[in-house]
Amino acid sequence: EGKRAQQGQLPNAVAMQGDRGQLNSKWVSWLMGWPIGWVDLEPMKEIEFLPFDPEPNIPRVTTGEKDRAKKLKALGNGQVPQCAALAWKILNDSI
Repeated sequence: EGKRAQQGQLPNAVAMQGDRGQLNSKWVSWLMGWPIGWVDLEPMKEIEFLPFDPEPNIPRVTTGEKDRAKKLKALGNGQVPQCAALAWKILNDSI
């Protein structure tokens, strides 16, 4: 338990790769299938979805990102509607 139970969490998995810093919200946006910059407070000039393979050139970790924790929380909370929308499309054969 304790530390061992947390090894599978994303921040710990990234840290085990040798990267230093904290999770980058832009990388997590890509990982979760959201447009890059989706949770930034500035208006988006264009929506940028990046392919899932190969991994884009976005650092996995960052230091000093403004409102990073709030952005990550928004990404996590916003994933549920996206999953429901995809399930709806699959169930309706409208993909």
